[in-house]
Amino acid sequence: CGSAVIALTAHVALGDEKAPSWATFSLPNAADAGLVWFLVALYCVGILSGQLLLAAGYAVLPAWFASILALTELSFSWSLDVFVLREPTNALACSGTLVIF
Repeated sequence: CGSAVIALTAHVALGDEKAPSWATFSLPNAADAGLVWFLVALYCVGILSGQLLLAAGYAVLPAWFASILALTELSFSWSLDVFVLREPTNALACSGTLVIF
C-alpha cells in the first residue's frame, strides 16, 4: 500500500513524461474501479494478516529458530521470482542471496 502511495505521488508530481518507469500507471475506468480498489484492499488485508500471523508464530519459537526462518524468506522469494515468475536475474543477485542466506 505504501508503494502505491509513493507511485501515485510521483505520478501526480512529475506527470507522465518525467515520471520513472515504475511510477507510470493509468487509473482504472469507472466500470472497473470498484473491483480494482476491492482487490487492492483485499491484498492489503491479506498481507497484514499474514504478517501478524507470522509475528504470532515467531513469538512462540526460540529466537535461534525464528532467526533462521526469517533468513529463509529472502531465498524463498528469490526462488519464486526466478523459477516461477521467470524474472531475469544476474550473478550479483544470485551471489547476494547466497551470502545473506
